[in-house]
Amino acid sequence: MIRLIPYFLVSIFLVSCGGGSDESDGPVESKKNTSTDVSGKVIDGYITGATVFLDLNFNGVKDVNEPSTVSVEDGDFNFGLTDSELECARYVPIVVDVPVGAIDAELGEVTEAYQMVLPPMFEPISSSDMLNISPITSLVWNTIETLSETPITELSCEAVIADQTKREATASLLEDAIKDVVAHYNISEEKLFIDFIAEENTSVKDIAVKAVKGLQKSLVETAVLQETYPNARWAKVNYYFFSSIDGDDLYPNAWYRDLQLYDGNTITKELIKVSNDLSNEVRPILYEKTTLSSTDDVNLRVEIGYESRGGDDSSYSCNYKEEVSLTSGDTEYQLVNLGGQANVIGGFEACQLPDFSTQSISRYILYNSTDAGIDKATQFSFSSQDGEFDALNNWTNLLQSIATLEASELIAHVESLPYDFCETYDAGADFVIRSRSETIDGDKITLQREQNGNLKRTTKFSDGTSVVEHSTVASAPSWDYCIW
Repeated sequence: MIRLIPYFLVSIFLVSCGGGSDESDGPVESKKNTSTDVSGKVIDGYITGATVFLDLNFNGVKDVNEPSTVSVEDGDFNFGLTDSELECARYVPIVVDVPVGAIDAELGEVTEAYQMVLPPMFEPISSSDMLNISPITSLVWNTIETLSETPITELSCEAVIADQTKREATASLLEDAIKDVVAHYNISEEKLFIDFIAEENTSVKDIAVKAVKGLQKSLVETAVLQETYPNARWAKVNYYFFSSIDGDDLYPNAWYRDLQLYDGNTITKELIKVSNDLSNEVRPILYEKTTLSSTDDVNLRVEIGYESRGGDDSSYSCNYKEEVSLTSGDTEYQLVNLGGQANVIGGFEACQLPDFSTQSISRYILYNSTDAGIDKATQFSFSSQDGEFDALNNWTNLLQSIATLEASELIAHVESLPYDFCETYDAGADFVIRSRSETIDGDKITLQREQNGNLKRTTKFSDGTSVVEHSTVASAPSWDYCIW
């Protein structure tokens, strides 16, 4: 979805699968082949006969190399994990396939199959932990899939462990998903992963029971979508109730169908309000089509979005975005052009890419670099005047023009901007955000500074917890690395 506000973009690239590590930032070369028992419960009612597996490559399918077991009475499961598998368990989802014929202790024999997921928690798992996998944990996982800008299947245990950027990006998705589910379903964070049957928590249980209907429908339609697009890199359908995208809190009990398809060089996202029995479409909420291309170190992304977020009586709008990013050494340079159209009639087909050379509304220019273990990023936001900008006006309509443009021109312009964290000049931008991140004694500290002097400091501690603080340059000079 296109939002005309400043943001920093995080990409997760195609990777391989498998592997393991210790608790440091990178994988270890070898470990003793010992085994640790990991236990948990499969919960709707307690379910007997469900297959539980460690999804090492994030594809939602039990592959031959992935440890698995079957739940028994009271939903209990247990499997022995090698040291490398145990390390993976903190970084990958644990998936449960509930087949027809499994036994729900409260509802009896399962007559319609479904799947549940426990998201990776990014914390060490031991034999004393009890892992509860339920429709509620699945809501968190579905939200992660929805929030991710790239297909989840492009991750793996090995890649997440080996790459700190991927690890942080995935952990950030988890954090955002938890906040989203807490807000949407009015469940406190500590109750998301509980055994709500043992705790006799009827409010959480009621939400779980309701969610199963969506999980069952999701499994059926995902299979159909994957059969229709057998070569797709990602094809998934999720049904869930309540979406803040549709008028915030206007429809707390409405059901939605969320489709995501990554086929060839095109990503399609679709959110549609559906009837309570999930059989009929009621109203499209958003449709987004993204086209990707790349040559050498240049990546191009073009999006068309059609949406109505203000409730059933709100009008539709078209949003347009073209983004080019290129890498030189340890530095990434990025340019984003944005456009839009209000009060659109005629459906998604009415949204056609504009002439960005005359119809751009705004532009972001981003600089990201890593030097001596310090990550620096700066985003400049510019408004256009009749589609014109102060520079790089030939960097528009990129689907057609990218082959004729010189990367050195973009690099030279970005390098001419005051991107350093300690700079104060805005170069004519409407808004500037600068950030600086480094790891000190195992804790990652990110300081973000806006052009108006507001500061935000985020500390992610080595134990997985974090704290966010707000201040200003004047009030918290000890936070700053600059002397003016």
